[in-house]
Amino acid sequence: MAGGHRRLSHSYDSKAHRASHVTRLNVPLMARTFHDEDAAFERWRDSHPDGFVVNHDPIPKASYVVLHRADCVRLRSSRGSNWTRTYGKTCAERLEDIEAWADATVATRDIHLCGFCQPPGLAD
Repeated sequence: MAGGHRRLSHSYDSKAHRASHVTRLNVPLMARTFHDEDAAFERWRDSHPDGFVVNHDPIPKASYVVLHRADCVRLRSSRGSNWTRTYGKTCAERLEDIEAWADATVATRDIHLCGFCQPPGLAD
């Protein structure tokens, strides 16, 4: 279902991963969130073409979270700036780390899927 809402399907074992940071619920994550860091976001996106990016409000909430592939055309338009000023971007190499971020940060896995890049690994 392109552009629809789907529940993320993978399970996440936090003990199996080295933490890059810890959420407010003390869940270790391998995800990175960018706010007002366009150049850093672009470097991450360009160096992780097989990764995932969640677009969300500056203070993430369940009502607006959109999952993209890192190589999505919607994240590479010619505008080239203001990527992280209006919206935050949370990035991870693995879908499991996005799921852990969603569980800990917005308390849901009901994430809107980008209709352009149709990210994989989601339950029907």
